Amino acid sequence: MAICYYNGIAITQNDTKAFEWCMKSALQGLPSAQNVLGNLFLEGCGCQINEKLGLEWYVKSAENKEAAAIYNIGTLFEKGVGSISQDEQQAFDWYVRAALYGSVNAQNVLGIFYEQGIGISQDPYESISWYSKAAICGHPHAQYNIARCFHEGFGAEKNNFLAFGWLNAAASQNHILSLLSVAICHEFAIGTNRNMKLALKYYQEASIIGCSEAKARLKPSTIITLLSYLRVLFGRRKPTISHFDRLPVEI
Repeated sequence: MAICYYNGIAITQNDTKAFEWCMKSALQGLPSAQNVLGNLFLEGCGCQINEKLGLEWYVKSAENKEAAAIYNIGTLFEKGVGSISQDEQQAFDWYVRAALYGSVNAQNVLGIFYEQGIGISQDPYESISWYSKAAICGHPHAQYNIARCFHEGFGAEKNNFLAFGWLNAAASQNHILSLLSVAICHEFAIGTNRNMKLALKYYQEASIIGCSEAKARLKPSTIITLLSYLRVLFGRRKPTISHFDRLPVEI
């Protein structure tokens, strides 16, 4: 009922009712409700924002082995929210716990942490190992990240054929950077044969869901056409942690 009120499913959306129903379930000891209640306190949805109470409910849920709550605790320590100080080492520890309990979001984030050396020493092999676990489970952000690793030869032998395969998997789930990447691969014959018809198709799909680079590449400009694919995605740089690479919270 709480989720129905929160999302307006088959009923008028009502944050206050969502909070009330979620609180009832959480007090009855339901781990998933305890996790969602933590989210509501942090968002101020149907209640006043209270980071401390949000963390407390996450911890209650985590004590009941709710992987999503364990992951969410990691995000709080990674970012530092309100009265909760940033602590990358604690964030890393919580992500490990969440990953071991099956959180694919945590597995993907651990790949990022090991790739960038956040809260732990940089380790390309651990990075691609965690990306692989999440990617095999169908996580589009991890599929994109492991594709980058294969393209760059980070933690594995450089292999554009495998990179293209993982990008296709993520693109099939409308992952915006993967749609753009697949288009670039078709245009510049990276891991596949050159196919401008398919390149145009994927540029259009990426453009429709808001990719400004794809929109630019659709313009009839010689300068845009000749832009190197390295400029966009495949430069040897550390990836930014963004909504393209990961998800913010689990519900």
